[in-house]
Amino acid sequence: MENEAAARLRAHRDSLAELDMQLTVKNMISTGNERQKSEMAKRLLEEMQLKLKMSTESRNKAQKSFDVATKAVADASAKGHANMTAATAAKVEAEASHADAQESHSALNVALSLLQVRAKARLDDVNIAERELDNLNLAKAVIDAEKRSRKFA
Repeated sequence: MENEAAARLRAHRDSLAELDMQLTVKNMISTGNERQKSEMAKRLLEEMQLKLKMSTESRNKAQKSFDVATKAVADASAKGHANMTAATAAKVEAEASHADAQESHSALNVALSLLQVRAKARLDDVNIAERELDNLNLAKAVIDAEKRSRKFA
C-alpha cells in the first residue's frame, strides 16, 4: 500500500509537473499573444493619432479656405450692392436729364412754331409791301408819263 500510495504520489507529482509545464507554456504563449496584441494596438493607436492629426490639419485648412471664400462672397456681394446703388442713381439722374431734355425740346418746338408763324406773317407783310411798292411805282410811272405828255402837249 505504501508503494501504491508512493506510485500515486509520483503519478500525481508527474501530472502536476506536466500541468505546471503546460501552464508555463500557455503563460508564455499568452504573454507573447498579449505582447503582440499590445504592439498591434499601439501601432493602430499611432496610426489613428496620425490620421486624426492629418484630418485635423485638413479640416483647419478647409475651414481657412471656407473663411476666405465666405469673405470673398461677402465682399463681392457688397461691391455688387454698391454697383447696383450707383447704377440706380445714374439711371435716376439720366431719367431726370432725359425728362429735362424732352421738356426743353417741347418748349423749343413751341418757340420754333411761333417763330415760323411770325416769319410767315412777316413774309406775307413783305409781299404785301412789295405789291404796294410795285403799285406805287407803277402809279408814279403813270403820273410821270402824264406830266411829260402835258409838257409836250
